[in-house]
Amino acid sequence: MDSKNNKTSWLQNHLMPVAAKLGQNTSLISLRDGITLAMPLIIVGSIFMIISSFPVPGFDSEELKQVVKLAHPNGALVMSTIGTSQEGFGASFIEQTAIRNKICGVDIQHIGDAAWGIQSPFENIYPLSKAIRGERHTISRMARSINR
Repeated sequence: MDSKNNKTSWLQNHLMPVAAKLGQNTSLISLRDGITLAMPLIIVGSIFMIISSFPVPGFDSEELKQVVKLAHPNGALVMSTIGTSQEGFGASFIEQTAIRNKICGVDIQHIGDAAWGIQSPFENIYPLSKAIRGERHTISRMARSINR
């Protein structure tokens, strides 16, 4: 019981002052409030997120177009995703899927990380961007630095 009191007192003496200071930081308060405000929009938006390459037979472009036609008149954007390890199929699959989604009217395209854990590799992002935006715009965006 004594070791529990020691741990509690150490947390109160050392960690709580730091936590109190962080809790008064205006940047962190703004970030917290912004995330809190955006959360309902994210939840509602996730309803319209669909898996464009659904791993179930029968989901095709016509059904994707129906979802887009339902979402757009109601002011919603449609995000499709290349996921469930299908982003590891290679550049030609990614390009074909991105072009098909663009033709169907999808507004936002997400690509998974294919079990890389952090971010999809360049070999996947480049063909996706090139198929959706074109090579000139893709290279222009890549060449821009956030430090300029």
